[in-house]
Amino acid sequence: MSKDFKNKTGQKIILSDKPIANPGGEGAIYDVLNDKDIDVVAKIYHTEEMAQNRQGKLEFMVANSPIKEADPAVQNAIVWPIECVYDKKGKFVGFTMPKIENAITLKSLTLPQNPSKKHGKAWQKFDYDQKGAHQKRLAVAYNLANAVHTIHQSGNYVLVDLKPENIFIKPNGNIAIIDLDSIQINNPDIRFPAKVYTEEFAPPELHRKQVNHTNGNIEDEWDYFSLAVIIYQLLFGIHPFQASHKNLTTLPDLIKNGFFVHGKKAKQLHVIPKLHLNFKKLDNGLQALFVRTFEEGKQEINKRASGQEWTNTILPILNEPATLNIQIQSIPKKQKSKNKARIVHPNKVNNTQKTNSQKKKDEPWVTFVIIIILLFSIFLVHWVDSLVHLRIQSLFGSLSLFFGLSAMCLAGAYYSSSDSFWKKGGLYSMGISLCCLLIWYSIGTYKSYIGNQSQNKKELPIHATKTEITRLPNGFTRYGRSVYEDVYSEVEKMPFFHYSQNQLNNFVLEKAKELLLNKWEDIKHTKESDLANSDLKLSFIVDQEGALTQCRIIKYSSIFNEDESLDFVRSMPNWVPGSQDGENVKVLMELHIERKLIVDAWYKAKKQMRNQ
Repeated sequence: MSKDFKNKTGQKIILSDKPIANPGGEGAIYDVLNDKDIDVVAKIYHTEEMAQNRQGKLEFMVANSPIKEADPAVQNAIVWPIECVYDKKGKFVGFTMPKIENAITLKSLTLPQNPSKKHGKAWQKFDYDQKGAHQKRLAVAYNLANAVHTIHQSGNYVLVDLKPENIFIKPNGNIAIIDLDSIQINNPDIRFPAKVYTEEFAPPELHRKQVNHTNGNIEDEWDYFSLAVIIYQLLFGIHPFQASHKNLTTLPDLIKNGFFVHGKKAKQLHVIPKLHLNFKKLDNGLQALFVRTFEEGKQEINKRASGQEWTNTILPILNEPATLNIQIQSIPKKQKSKNKARIVHPNKVNNTQKTNSQKKKDEPWVTFVIIIILLFSIFLVHWVDSLVHLRIQSLFGSLSLFFGLSAMCLAGAYYSSSDSFWKKGGLYSMGISLCCLLIWYSIGTYKSYIGNQSQNKKELPIHATKTEITRLPNGFTRYGRSVYEDVYSEVEKMPFFHYSQNQLNNFVLEKAKELLLNKWEDIKHTKESDLANSDLKLSFIVDQEGALTQCRIIKYSSIFNEDESLDFVRSMPNWVPGSQDGENVKVLMELHIERKLIVDAWYKAKKQMRNQ
């Protein structure tokens, strides 16, 4: 690569011989070697045509930076162009910008999985089950909202393609917004539209075709919607419109029709993932901002919360003790109401004391009788079960355990000297007895179940070294044996996509088209013959809730990279889970996206680009 580069004033710019990262769709990133004061890199566009299309925009951005007077922390959060780069003939070829190191994309913090699993202990502080993680994630949201507000303050820019993949985060919570050369400039004297957006983060007016992003007339409220989606994902690990609907199968469709999971139309959603239940734990002010943006703002965009409103609401919460833990892996439990204080009239103190003294004598025997009745009921059920299945040994075991536990309860009741026997001594003895009985009964039932399974030779979740693959209709296959513990490969009722195979095909087709449009500049010269090896095979697990997890690539596609391939499954709504013996279980599935479907998506994308 030629090193004859210079800035606008003619000062020489020395770049590294090789790119420091894999070349992207528009250009490659090189280290700037002659700037030792700060870490700087240069983005050099692949073609002269790309550079010419961006020259006016980049020169305006360099001359009108919104972060010149901003706080240093905000300046570091916005990777803004520093200066333009020209070749020896004076032609624009790219620009320089700050270098970001030791960071990951914010995408890793917007997933339901803990980031430390993939990125190590340095990110454990952001794990959902860590105390104070909610506060730290709110701090990240504050930094992001503050950066977006700073960009909007100048009145010249709208981000448009604001998404977690375009945001880097460091272990200390500092963020950095990148790929700003795709920003929209709406200055009165100069206007450059944003050519790229992401459907899952675009507002409903785009999906309803009420605005056209290529006209350069997008307003700040577009970014307000994207910002709220990212903050919601950052706090809960799920998209705010992620749910199952009878007819709508994609996130863009749900956004278009205003199906916010906490909005007025939520009753029309027949499956809402449990992760959304944590929304009620949030501060009321934060809840109100989400409702304003997604519910009220779907028609009146001026009601959406701005970046400044987010920072003003989050800042007081950051100063509070870090006591709120968002447990996304479980359903929030209802808090039990506290016992009310009992009021005793002064004239009745003696009678009350006498009554309590009498209760102290009678209470153990009453408690014991109740325990005996409970245990006898359990024994009776087990006894009938034993007779039905002719398990005489289980019958004698039940009798022995029953009388043994009854004697233990009697001893606990007799020797209890607590003033409140029912709350302490009796409760403890009854709890221990019932737990012992239930454990014993569970072990016996489990052993009996394993025995029956062995006799009947039914399929069980086992570890298998080899996998038999059975063909299913429309490109699906499933395994004849399970390869993960507690994961089935074939069950009585297999998981399925809501509601039909045609809807699944349509979802995959639209997703493939979306991914191709996002990278059209790179593939616009592609021919159909180049798609010979474009088919893709993925495997994933449908868990008991219908969520798709542990996605793996079995066969790579020649047209999609790893992240794009995995996004086919990651962006899907929940499936109807599979079941075995009446209980929902995890099931391993395989999705084969055939070449024909990829070619159809390619033709649709090509037609759309021609019409624009």
